[in-house]
Amino acid sequence: MITKEIVKEYYEKKCPYLAFLSVNEKYLLRTLRKILEENPDVLFGSEDEDGEERKSIMTRFVEDKKLLKEAQQIVKETFKDDPATLFIQEHKDYQEVSYLSMRYLSLIYKNVKRADTFDGSIDGAILENQEQIEENTRRLMNDPSVDVVLEGQITVDGLRARYDALIKKVDGLYLYELKGTNTVFKTNSIKKEYLYDLAFQYNVYQKANIPLKEIGYIYLNKDFKGSSYPLPDEELQYFFKFATSVNFPKLKQEVRLIDYIANAMYVDNKTPELTRLIMEIENIVEASPKQKLIYKCRGCDLKDACFKGLDENSILKLTASTAVGGNFNKSKELIEDYKVEHISEIEDDYVKSKFPILLPNGKKSYARLQIEYAKGNIHAKNAIELERMKKILNDDYPEYPLVFFDFETFMYPVPLVENARPWEQICCQYSMHVVHEGYDLDAHDFDKGVGGKITHYEFIGNPRRDKFKNPEPELLKTLKEQLEKENIDYKNRKLKLVVYNQSFEKTQFKRMAEKYPEYANFCYLMDDCIVDLMRVFSEGNWYQKCFNGRYSLKVTQPNLIKDEKVFKYYKNLSYDLKRTLNYKLGYIQNGGIALDVFQTLLRLVAKFYKDEENLHDLFIKSLLSYCKIDSWGTVILYDMLKNVVEDYEKGILDFDIDQEFLIRDKVKV
Repeated sequence: MITKEIVKEYYEKKCPYLAFLSVNEKYLLRTLRKILEENPDVLFGSEDEDGEERKSIMTRFVEDKKLLKEAQQIVKETFKDDPATLFIQEHKDYQEVSYLSMRYLSLIYKNVKRADTFDGSIDGAILENQEQIEENTRRLMNDPSVDVVLEGQITVDGLRARYDALIKKVDGLYLYELKGTNTVFKTNSIKKEYLYDLAFQYNVYQKANIPLKEIGYIYLNKDFKGSSYPLPDEELQYFFKFATSVNFPKLKQEVRLIDYIANAMYVDNKTPELTRLIMEIENIVEASPKQKLIYKCRGCDLKDACFKGLDENSILKLTASTAVGGNFNKSKELIEDYKVEHISEIEDDYVKSKFPILLPNGKKSYARLQIEYAKGNIHAKNAIELERMKKILNDDYPEYPLVFFDFETFMYPVPLVENARPWEQICCQYSMHVVHEGYDLDAHDFDKGVGGKITHYEFIGNPRRDKFKNPEPELLKTLKEQLEKENIDYKNRKLKLVVYNQSFEKTQFKRMAEKYPEYANFCYLMDDCIVDLMRVFSEGNWYQKCFNGRYSLKVTQPNLIKDEKVFKYYKNLSYDLKRTLNYKLGYIQNGGIALDVFQTLLRLVAKFYKDEENLHDLFIKSLLSYCKIDSWGTVILYDMLKNVVEDYEKGILDFDIDQEFLIRDKVKV
């Protein structure tokens, strides 16, 4: 059975094998199991800067409630020894926004019925039988007393259309797709994948000879501010927005979505794109395709399951960051035109023309360094620009104190705390290590957070105590007080706020400056004091083959600490440094889990969950531990760089560095 989700996925991935798995439901669960076994992190994606949730691997199971139940059971089996993941998945609500939209429509229309419940009510027991849902849909659509049909379903010619809301008006039928995002429309345009939702529905209804007067979206109002959670009925009218037309810049006018879809490019006219995609999928199902390496594989959750033993030399491992060299277009060209499957196979002339060692902004190309290692042109373990590293340390860290800082945030489509918008990132905790001149790692007690002229401070919101209270004002107040306790003259910018990947912290401080006028000056001061430790690595000043084209904190710091030449600086410490940096000792091991745990705690507090109290304290402690390792990791990474530069200046640096390669490339440039 072909659904809109399968069409959209095929449109985005262009992968015959993935389309085949998706259409054949018996393979779906097997596919999910393979994905989770190869890459468990796919359950925990982060949201993009526009507030849209990265697609969950579970998305394709949501419409079929029976499959969703089976998929959730697979998650439980896969993560049976992971309390945090089990906690999140047990309480994850895939339908909350959908249910709120049903409540809203029930407030403004007299008779609203669901086709997928036994009794037709919005709170009724869910049906799993697809034939029964379709029978209910036909009956409710033909019932003149029913004003709105929710979760209706129609199947025609092997195409299954599951709509969110069909509203009967005097002039005809209005069909709406619900989008749990506030970014359906962007800069007077619409995201193309969202158009496929409406196009698919329109196509099926055309085939079923059911005329539609209008088609459109129900989506989240980005300017809405919730007062409490769960949302009271009187606020729902402000939470949702409706749209049946859009301004398309190329057409220079507002266009009805139904006209655009019917007449532009999707169904009936010049380029029957949707029809073509459906025909391709139908042919794929008949052909039973095998896995094949395509450029879209790199962005697919299934790639590790498809290509067992995918090694670091695979072309799919070539860095995807456009800022440092690689991108999808280059991968497409290499795979499709040059038939390249391994980084080492890229022709030298292509490397020179497409991956210059130095980029226009002066940064060294990460992709080029990765390629040179794969080709064996860099023989040493380290490619280090020592003079450049020395300059960065002198320029960015001229004096103490240094304040090593890390935020954690949560996001949710429905505002969980007061004064929050849909999908707004809310800062709920931080960890901060204040390092003074003459600091001594050996004299520091990591667990107590004191000693050796290093002091650890932290903050976290308390859902059980504060419930709907927004944690950000208290967070800023606490941060201000803790800096003052350390006698840090932040008002005159006498500190360096050291972070890893400054774009995140800068965005949060600027956002909070606009949101909380009483802390605006403080937030702007913090923003001005930020320095980014990541630039040492993102600019290619220290690269090792084991980085594999990446430079996140969870790649650079753990790999460097494994290096005997680096760890020699710490082997005589009075404590086990590696223990203090080990995320695996706690329940929370990545930022996606941290984000989901906090928002899950908030939702359970609001619903008076009976076991919440013990879980709350357990996971709050785990969140604090996770965030502490993040800021401590930047302290250690800074100390590594300082030790290496100091030994370099003394002429005693004992490192395996390919200086000839670095000099050779400078000459070429």
